[in-house]
Amino acid sequence: MDKRPTISVITATPLLYERRTYLEELHASLDAQAMVRGSTWEWIVALDGLQSNSVPAHLRNDSRVRVVPVRKGGSATARNHALAVARAPYSCCVDDDALLPTTSLAVRLEHLERHPDHAWVAGGWENFRPDGSRDVWHYPARPGVYSPGDVWRTWTAPMATTPFGHQALMAHTDELRRGGGW
Repeated sequence: MDKRPTISVITATPLLYERRTYLEELHASLDAQAMVRGSTWEWIVALDGLQSNSVPAHLRNDSRVRVVPVRKGGSATARNHALAVARAPYSCCVDDDALLPTTSLAVRLEHLERHPDHAWVAGGWENFRPDGSRDVWHYPARPGVYSPGDVWRTWTAPMATTPFGHQALMAHTDELRRGGGW
């Protein structure tokens, strides 16, 4: 890849056998992204305890895909290793069992660029289920701009679903690094 990408999409995965097809479908959803104004993405697949050749060759051969083998340590560790090598000014996570709606990256990028003083935005995704069905994640937090600390007021109880998770966020890569990552 000659040009620095706009967005680093990070997927931490132990690449479970039953989820390998999900990875290929996630790649297809990235490929279908409606990017705007010359923006581009790179996909960093952080392998938790596996070697690069665990990822299908056609994905490894895509110049936008970077496979990063990481010593076994869990998803957060793998995400942080990927964040360390991210080349884009913006980063977001996508789990290995999720898909991005076609405009997901563009909408998040547009909001971050429109509000440069904001460190992050949240967006949606679609999950694969073991039975082959899919569902769209709906946030308990309403869409909109929040002042610092306001998002957590939408969290009704510690055992309730969090307002959103790591896979929803797109943030300034440098801000994520300064904050210690995930």
